[in-house]
Amino acid sequence: PFGGQTCLFTQKAIMPQPPLPTPPSRPPPFLITSPLQLYRSPLTLLEVLRGLRVRMPCPVNSLDSLAPLVASLRTLSGWSEFTQTRLPHALQTFLALSETMVLDYTSSPPAPPQVLRSSYAMSIVRGVNGLADAVQPSKLSKSSVSSLAGRLGLPGWIVDVRHDASHNDLPSLDVLRLAAGHLLEFLRAQYVEVKIREIEDWRSYVVELCRLYRAREG
Repeated sequence: PFGGQTCLFTQKAIMPQPPLPTPPSRPPPFLITSPLQLYRSPLTLLEVLRGLRVRMPCPVNSLDSLAPLVASLRTLSGWSEFTQTRLPHALQTFLALSETMVLDYTSSPPAPPQVLRSSYAMSIVRGVNGLADAVQPSKLSKSSVSSLAGRLGLPGWIVDVRHDASHNDLPSLDVLRLAAGHLLEFLRAQYVEVKIREIEDWRSYVVELCRLYRAREG
């Protein structure tokens, strides 16, 4: 806007400045996700979230392929155990399901089926209940878990598995494995990938600001 004008003090031409980049539409992740106060930097969380992209092969052909996932799970477990701030419910659920799945597919000798069924069932029940509570419109007029889960896009059969695990006999191990895998995919799409995009968008924005600042100073 000042192109062609002259500074009164230096008598030098004022060069037009490029416009500043537009910030991402959402606030920085460390302002909307309280547990990020625990992390040394958003990039640390970014590395952890990227590790959660690794899917559990069935059967496991190589434990090396799980190294990024296991490292991320250990980091999340450490944040959860040694800090006073709770992880977001989505990460708590992801951690519980993934740890059970790692135990299921990698333990030698194999873990007892009843232990695996109980662990899967508890993680699914708590996961679905917590997701439903997050979109509960009012504490006075509560909607059913099935209707709330439907709003989120959770398959109805996973809600049925949660119901059976809570009020009836535990579902079979195969059914629980299938439900856990689908719930993990839901969390990857609806939470992990969303947070990765948020952090990457803000990192790109900050990098561009730094580039413009250096260009102006230079």
